[in-house]
Amino acid sequence: MMRQVAAVYRFSLREMLRSWLLWLMGGFLVAAAPTATAFLRRSSLWAALDGARSAPPLSPGDQSSIVVGVVVVFVYAVTLMSGSVITTNVALERTSKVSILVFRLARPAVVVWGKLLAVATLVASAVLIVGAEVAVLAAAGMLPLRGILDAVGLGGIGVGPALVAGTCAALGVTLYTVLYAIVGLLVTDSAQLQFAQAPVTVVLIASFTAVFSTLASPSAVLATVLALVPFTSPFMEAGRVISQAASPVEQVSSFLLLLLAVAGATRAMSAMVRSRDPVGRAPRRSRRRPRTAALRTLDQITSPPTDR
Repeated sequence: MMRQVAAVYRFSLREMLRSWLLWLMGGFLVAAAPTATAFLRRSSLWAALDGARSAPPLSPGDQSSIVVGVVVVFVYAVTLMSGSVITTNVALERTSKVSILVFRLARPAVVVWGKLLAVATLVASAVLIVGAEVAVLAAAGMLPLRGILDAVGLGGIGVGPALVAGTCAALGVTLYTVLYAIVGLLVTDSAQLQFAQAPVTVVLIASFTAVFSTLASPSAVLATVLALVPFTSPFMEAGRVISQAASPVEQVSSFLLLLLAVAGATRAMSAMVRSRDPVGRAPRRSRRRPRTAALRTLDQITSPPTDR
């Protein structure tokens, strides 16, 4: 099974790298750090962040709002990129004739999980590239990273809060990616692709809007509630953990609820994959010899139609 997952992973990774949508959204994400640096150097905040002149310190509420806002926008962009890529890839795979052979040679769940791992690799690569850009800009003196961290109260942030926040964000991206994969499994015609993403995208936009509306008061009761809802906690809880506004009980509760949501979505996706196998349940003998069954299916596809 692991060999099948690895084979599907390599194939899906090559196919996704050919997608212009992936390169477009990845380009916007990678260009965010240099663009923000250019605007920051031209603003009046540059002298204060660079230490050339003193500036009035930000209040704890303003610091928390800035941190949560940056985290919300970044997680939203990564989620939208991974969701769009996985939906398009799964839907096109399901609606093509080649998928008959792919699903005959490997379990449908193996195909979908291979694609999810490919998306995870691409997202992790994009995040690492952005982190490397920030490090290079800071080392070259073009980005006052230490001044920015001190201004928003993150100068002494530890490894623990950063790991907890990263885990919450990763689980949130995984949840939405699995939901987008489920949507891709429901597509039966390539013409439905542009409308298929609407339900999950509406939930994503609604969650983003609800979290963004609480940035003015990140310590309010509504912010705490949104930090516990699985659809909004990836945006809200990650920023609250980094800004040290979340209690330990809230962090554990949010993590467990988000983990249960990911497990439920994964179980639903696995059940849907099994029920929507395009070639149906193969006989026991065919499952023992999948290559022979695949060749027989290929012969049916490529043979010319008979005149009746």
